[in-house]
Amino acid sequence: MQKTLTHPKYPEIKNKQLVLIAALLGFWVPVIIFCKMACEILEKEPIQIDKTILLWIHSQATTFYDHLFVVITTLASAALIVPISLIIITFFWYRKKRFNASVVLASVIGASAANVALKLLFHRH
Repeated sequence: MQKTLTHPKYPEIKNKQLVLIAALLGFWVPVIIFCKMACEILEKEPIQIDKTILLWIHSQATTFYDHLFVVITTLASAALIVPISLIIITFFWYRKKRFNASVVLASVIGASAANVALKLLFHRH
C-alpha cells in the first residue's frame, strides 16, 4: 500500500491530469500570444487590436482619468515596489518563513529583469 503525504491545509487534488493541462494552457497560451505580438512589433507591423484599444482609450480621455492613471503608474514604479517588497521580505524573514521571503525576492528580481530585457528588446524606455 502506497502512502501519500498530504498537508492538512491543502486537500489532495483528485484529477491531477486536468490540473496539469489547465496549468500548461494557462502558461503556454499567453506565451504564444505574446510571441506572435512580439514578432509583429519587431517587424514593425501594426497590430489592429492595439490600434482599436488605443483609439477607444483616447476617446474616453478626461482630466480625471489623466490624474488617476498618473497615480496608478506611480504605484507601479520602483520607488514604491522596492520598499513594499522589502517590507514583505522582512516580514517573512522574521516569521521564519525563509522560503516565502526567497520566493518574493526571486519574483521581484525576475520581474524586474524581464521588464528591462523586454524594454531593451522592443526599444522602449
